[in-house]
Amino acid sequence: MICLRCGTQNPAGRNYCASCNAVLPRMDETYVVSVPTISGRLERIREQAQNAVNGIISPQDFAVFIAQTSAELALKAHEIRESAESDNYWESAPEEMDAGLAGIQNFEAGLMELMAYTGDLDPHHIENGLELLQQGNQMINEAMRVNREARHRTEIGEE
Repeated sequence: MICLRCGTQNPAGRNYCASCNAVLPRMDETYVVSVPTISGRLERIREQAQNAVNGIISPQDFAVFIAQTSAELALKAHEIRESAESDNYWESAPEEMDAGLAGIQNFEAGLMELMAYTGDLDPHHIENGLELLQQGNQMINEAMRVNREARHRTEIGEE
């Protein structure tokens, strides 16, 4: 686990940085790796958050990055909602839709928390934002799992 304050690599399972004693983010990276399109975005966000905390990029540049990421997410969320409603998919797959949209909401909340960092530079915003993003990622992974199971049942003729 890399410390967001000083950049020190710490062993997995630590709660505090061995170098500066900062609270380390609580992220289960097994979920980050499991879905490449989500993990790539999550990894870029995490890298940019570390860059902001370490002073490699300015708070203004981090704010621009978060705003662009938020806009991309908002567009995808709108497309998903519109498609689900027009195809009545929500009625046929409520568990999948609920998990997916809850994941999107967590992503949105996480990005807002990261944006709060740019206003006061409190590293707790980074920690909390990354935690919300991780939770969102887990929910989206759950929606994808439910979708795979439903497709599998359809393929073998159970539905």
